[in-house]
Amino acid sequence: MKECCLKLFLLCKKSLVIFCLINLLASNVFAQDIFLTLDKYGERTEKLPVNVKIISRNDIEVKHVETLGELLQNEVGINFQSNGGAGAVTSVTIRGTSYQQTLVLIDGRKINDISLGGADITSISTNIIERIEIIRGSGAAIYGAGAFGGAINIITKKATDISPIIEGAISYGSFNTFSPYLDGAYATDKYAVFASISNISSDGYRDNSNFTDCNSFFSGQFNISDMSKLSLTGNIYRSKLNVCGSLAYPTPKNKLKNDNKYVQLEYNYIFDEICRFDIRGYLSNNMRYFYDATKKSHSVPFNEEINKYNSDTCGINVDFHYKEHTLVGLEFENDCYKENENLSGHNLNKNRGNYATYMQLNLPINKFTLIPGIRYDNNTKFGDVATPSISVVLNAGEKVKISANTGKIWRSPTFADLYCNQQKYKIYANPDLTPEHGISSDLGIEYAYDKVRLMSSVYYINGKDLIIWEYNATNSETHVKNIDKAKQYGVEFEAGYIMTSYLNCKLNYTYLKSENEITHKTLTYRPANTINYNITVKPLKNLSLTASLFYKSKVFTNGENTKSLDDFITLNINLNYKINDNLSFWVKGLNVGNAKYELQDNYPMPGIAIYSGINLKILR
Repeated sequence: MKECCLKLFLLCKKSLVIFCLINLLASNVFAQDIFLTLDKYGERTEKLPVNVKIISRNDIEVKHVETLGELLQNEVGINFQSNGGAGAVTSVTIRGTSYQQTLVLIDGRKINDISLGGADITSISTNIIERIEIIRGSGAAIYGAGAFGGAINIITKKATDISPIIEGAISYGSFNTFSPYLDGAYATDKYAVFASISNISSDGYRDNSNFTDCNSFFSGQFNISDMSKLSLTGNIYRSKLNVCGSLAYPTPKNKLKNDNKYVQLEYNYIFDEICRFDIRGYLSNNMRYFYDATKKSHSVPFNEEINKYNSDTCGINVDFHYKEHTLVGLEFENDCYKENENLSGHNLNKNRGNYATYMQLNLPINKFTLIPGIRYDNNTKFGDVATPSISVVLNAGEKVKISANTGKIWRSPTFADLYCNQQKYKIYANPDLTPEHGISSDLGIEYAYDKVRLMSSVYYINGKDLIIWEYNATNSETHVKNIDKAKQYGVEFEAGYIMTSYLNCKLNYTYLKSENEITHKTLTYRPANTINYNITVKPLKNLSLTASLFYKSKVFTNGENTKSLDDFITLNINLNYKINDNLSFWVKGLNVGNAKYELQDNYPMPGIAIYSGINLKILR
């Protein structure tokens, strides 16, 4: 505890210096947005800790991003990894934690893969996203396992009486990348319906890296009465990717196919205007087919899948809200995982369940807001665990907000950690693993006035029994094991300034120190410094130009810290022209400086790429 307090004190000093030095820069006007993820009810961000962030639909549309990773990489405290271009596996991390320790949700439903632990955000179409809510740190404790670094909740679109009846876009660009989408929405006082279909196809920038997908989404709401509502959402995602492999081990004939789907039914009831009851049930099925041509001497058609991986999840979640200050919830989830690897002969059929109850309060006391919470989980494999957390927010006037958060965090081993035991490939899982656990704390301050916003925070994460896949180069064996403990601590800074109606800028900086406390080596793929700078110029009323500069310092790729990836800088430029209220045209250039860099060892990222498109909206 003394070490934790000392680290936070030193980081506070560093953060204060940064805060003062950049006081003349800064972000948008202090947003009075409603934030759902922290209390599941909806609270204004001014009353919440400074470690929360909202990415609005307008932010998404202005950048014309086709992947979630492209959008999230510009956010403070977030790092993302990718094996390449379109369709390649992409994952996100928060505050130096692993991708398995970062919880990703869609409308409050966890989507982290039950086999590997992380969330592959490639399958999430950006055109169905209404906004994204981010919690950095322990504020996500009520969601249970996996929220070591925090949580990212993707809120999907719902039809309203101001939604465009039809919205669509078509774009084309480098590597023969073609991407159309079409949305339809209709709403009355009684019901609302939203549907979307999108497609991406690309030849890829490397041999055997072509990709195609199709994403269909549906959302419907029916107002049973003035006090109750029934909602149904569903998604089907299918993709095919030629897997080119790494530079060291190319796979010119490997293929991967995904077939994911989910459905969610939710009922909301409000009574006496002070209480709300929510119940949600969901089913999801993720199928992954992998054809490994490197292990076969003869050709096998893709429809004769070699390896099959099947993940099934079902769950029920019940929330009761009293006024705006009390949340009590119950949760049950059952996971079933099956795999059939014809080449290795490895077969698996495992399942486990998790029962949970949680409670969180939101207590305003003069200028303070106290947010205590606790969650109790009973896992059929790992037993009981309680995760308390507490947040304190001080609104020290209209311009300044100070907050502090601390909480217990944990993550259960994945099915792959426990059972992926393949002697043929010298991979040895460990069924005796114990859950990861630790403490996450942070302290932050935010200043907002008129056209200026400043935010700075320090954080400290102390994790124990962390799970690693350790590769031994001497015997080429990989063993899964718990290490004693590791720590991550750092500073986050964000600043922005709306200079005029035609010029504004935004800057964020993240400093991260991560260390295995046994070997005293830096944890892999954790950059010490990350900087994002965005400037937007509007020379004409309907014309805007945005330049985004991204810097990432070098990262180590092995636990011994003998191998690393170089630091790099990329520059993206986006030009938008609004022809009228219904039609707009855009052009964007990614990595226009043609930087040579990798996010994953031996997986080069694309060089300069140019894309353009047209967006159409038919309003009511």
